[in-house]
Amino acid sequence: MDPVIAEQLGRTHPLARHLDDFLTDLANAGKSAHTRLAYRGDLIAFAAHHGEETGELTAAPVRAYLPELAELSPAGRKRKRAAVASFTKWAIRHDLLDANPMDRIDTVKVPKNLPRPAAAADVAKVLAVICSRRPRKQTPLDRLRDRVLFEMAYVCGARASEVCGLYVEDLDLRLDDEHVRIHGKGGSERETLLLRDQCAHGPGDAHARCADAGRAGNRSRARRWARTWPLSFVPPRPN
Repeated sequence: MDPVIAEQLGRTHPLARHLDDFLTDLANAGKSAHTRLAYRGDLIAFAAHHGEETGELTAAPVRAYLPELAELSPAGRKRKRAAVASFTKWAIRHDLLDANPMDRIDTVKVPKNLPRPAAAADVAKVLAVICSRRPRKQTPLDRLRDRVLFEMAYVCGARASEVCGLYVEDLDLRLDDEHVRIHGKGGSERETLLLRDQCAHGPGDAHARCADAGRAGNRSRARRWARTWPLSFVPPRPN
């Protein structure tokens, strides 16, 4: 059984075994780890509210559970409802439920608003606190790493998990065609252009030298070239 389910619900919880089977089927179907983690957290929260067998799941406990999520955004409430709905569909396919109680629960409407980016001045202040755009020789590696992570997230409009999942091989730094391949949710991929002044401060061959140093595990050389190109601290993809 999933250790988190066993720890938070207990192995004897009526839904524990079925939740574990549901997550196993998601993994077998090729769902991403992020998707499975999100489902697990949402369903554990629901199971803590509903302590009955899966076959006794009706619309009533779902209606009682959803108002407890009132402090969340509409998108958050919609995601949690979707997790329960996916589980009930799975339960029907496995003859654990006779009817889907989610058919009686209205969907959550999410307003279509344009994203509001942070002000450039505020972002500049955050980055400056981490380290200078042109770091000194004695700047710790973890400061350079954090600068890369935060700047990449801002420049590319990427999620935290997407930035943390980048490897050197995802960066294409050919002159006048600098871009990065970002691995998104559900196995999707997208490419985002990098402006010259956002990814380089020195000769064009600094890009290749940084990548070579990172692949070779030469931290001192990578650090030396990082003064002209901080993105060299994106790690190489493991073999």
